[in-house]
Amino acid sequence: MQSTTFHSVHEAWRGILQQIKSVGECVPGTVDALSVGSAFGEQARDYVELLGASITVEAPRDRLVNSEARSISPAFLLANVIYAMSGSDDLSRIIHYNSRGTPFSDDGATLPNALGKRLCGLDTIDQFSACRSLLERDPSSRRAVVSLYSPDDAGSPSRDCPCLLHLHFLKRGDTLSCVVGVRSQSAAMLFPYDAFLVSMLQESMAVSLDAELGPLIFHFGSLHYYVDEEALVDLVLSESLPYPACMPPMKQAASDVLTELISAEEAIRTHGTLPAGLALDDYWRVYLKALRAAAQSRDSSLTPVDVEQSCFSYLF
Repeated sequence: MQSTTFHSVHEAWRGILQQIKSVGECVPGTVDALSVGSAFGEQARDYVELLGASITVEAPRDRLVNSEARSISPAFLLANVIYAMSGSDDLSRIIHYNSRGTPFSDDGATLPNALGKRLCGLDTIDQFSACRSLLERDPSSRRAVVSLYSPDDAGSPSRDCPCLLHLHFLKRGDTLSCVVGVRSQSAAMLFPYDAFLVSMLQESMAVSLDAELGPLIFHFGSLHYYVDEEALVDLVLSESLPYPACMPPMKQAASDVLTELISAEEAIRTHGTLPAGLALDDYWRVYLKALRAAAQSRDSSLTPVDVEQSCFSYLF
């Protein structure tokens, strides 16, 4: 299948949903009791699928989507980036924002194959930092690959099987591109979150290398939505909502201010406040204010005044 190019993540999301609807093939649902595709053994869910699809997002900073039919949780969207960059597999830290992570845990305490754990939390190596160091030494390297799927995953008895296979960072001239290998992509429900996370990782890497943000390229093994989501897909495709604003350029790489970001997220999660004296620029201050407002709005009707003028305001 030929690759399709889109300007923004919003356009890419609508585009892949339309492609699946137009030319996808219906596949009988998996019966694997370890898979969310069978509701963990309760019910096989047939799905409509494209095999081997590829897309390119030309402007990954334009990473937000807008939909009333498929509402996006701003709290989870924003917190998940910090959670991944922290290298954690602690279930409690992320289910505060998204309780749907609970069934993927085997022990009720951890997500054994959490993306962040493999990205930068392994005992043997911080893959994200290693890729940065490699590209600093050799900007033309083709070896800057973060492996997110291990040989053990194919036969693992875990419910938590990585959907992303790898992140391949390629610096050409002054531009950093990222090629993402995806085992299985839930197009309707998860693509907006996955694209946001990966594009933030890409931009953090680009900033740390003093590079411009280049294209974000996805190669999907299985790109699909479930048959029981088809009505939702039709609603999303019928919407005529304004495109969300593009996020501003990142100035401080997330990896360079990670201690502050982790501290701030913990304070928001546990106390609903932001710590004073954080060594962060306006980009990350607005980001954290949006996270705080989103976390508050989950339990109250507080108006997120401090993000009214930001690119995140439409999410509330």
